[in-house]
Amino acid sequence: MPETAATVPVLKGVEFVTLSGDLYGMPHRDARRRAHEVLDYVGLRELRYRRLEEYSSGNIQRLKLAAALVHDPRLLLLDEPTNGLDPSGRVAMLRLIDDLIAETEKSVILCTHLLGDVEQLCEQVVVLHQGTVISSGSMDELKQQTGNRFEIAWQGSDDGFLSALGDRGAEPRLTNTPHHARVDVPRQWSTTMFFELAAKHDVVLTQLTPEEENLEKLFFRVTDEASTSRPASREEAPEEPSHGV
Repeated sequence: MPETAATVPVLKGVEFVTLSGDLYGMPHRDARRRAHEVLDYVGLRELRYRRLEEYSSGNIQRLKLAAALVHDPRLLLLDEPTNGLDPSGRVAMLRLIDDLIAETEKSVILCTHLLGDVEQLCEQVVVLHQGTVISSGSMDELKQQTGNRFEIAWQGSDDGFLSALGDRGAEPRLTNTPHHARVDVPRQWSTTMFFELAAKHDVVLTQLTPEEENLEKLFFRVTDEASTSRPASREEAPEEPSHGV
């Protein structure tokens, strides 16, 4: 008769979290007691005796958070904690993490591609690009690394007006909308300069809006700057004598 595979037992929620405490080195009794506490904290009290295969994606993420909390660490490393969650589940998870930080004063390192999560939870930001740290600091510090930006729209000829802006040190970038641009200006720039240059070139400004930089815009700015300033690739760089190491 052919051999049948042995049935692999599936852990229950409380067993999974207890195992995490066991692996950390906690006495088993303490790990078990603590597992019940953290499952209650993350909202899984009623599901603690269910098998893992019966958990939804959102509850699996909560279960992982409980397993990370079982030994009461001072620092939490959270990798994509909202991955796979629907909008309501994502909001609930972010609220849970935010409350955790406020109530326990734990430090959290959040790794995620969802920049809205970072902006909502984090005080300090580290931007990685192709495995390299290209920017870090608080949101305010990172925003101060760039000049002022304005969104402008106008009626009249483009060329003379845009050239005049460039002559004054501004950097206008046209968008897909006619007679519309985003302009980086020097720090000493006064908004009256827009109107003075517009009047000189028979242009009527119809929009002048300071552009606020959220984390997504900041991310694209610093990664674009890193990409354009990186050295030439090995194929593009001139040959140099090789050296042994």
